Amino acid sequence: MEQVPTPIQSAPLSESAILHALRDCYHPELSLSLIDLGTVEEIALTPDPSAPGAGIPGVPQRYRLCIALVPPPTANDATNSQIVAIVRNRFAAFEQLCATEVILLQSPAWAPGRMTSEARARATSAISNAKHGLVQIR
Repeated sequence: MEQVPTPIQSAPLSESAILHALRDCYHPELSLSLIDLGTVEEIALTPDPSAPGAGIPGVPQRYRLCIALVPPPTANDATNSQIVAIVRNRFAAFEQLCATEVILLQSPAWAPGRMTSEARARATSAISNAKHGLVQIR
């Protein structure tokens, strides 16, 4: 008799899993992750009671994700649109999510102090190299 394979359970969604996934999302002009830039202000993960299969025993819970970002002042409308698309595309692969909303906040204002120390060091190095006419090859 053929054995029926056990379904693979995906890991539960958590804020840490969301933050980990955001490490793959890079600012299109600055080439730094949104995490390293310190743009993430808030993450809200809520069950979606209207998701297909909601309330049916055995059907995994699906969620709505809302991410509030504080974009750096270098971002213009086109860059902000790219950032929103990058984040939405990153989370489109998550089966547990049925919707991802990205909100770009006007306040609080982004400041360099929001960056990780590694990102600050890389940005300082890039600025220094640009002042001296050096081109950094990735």
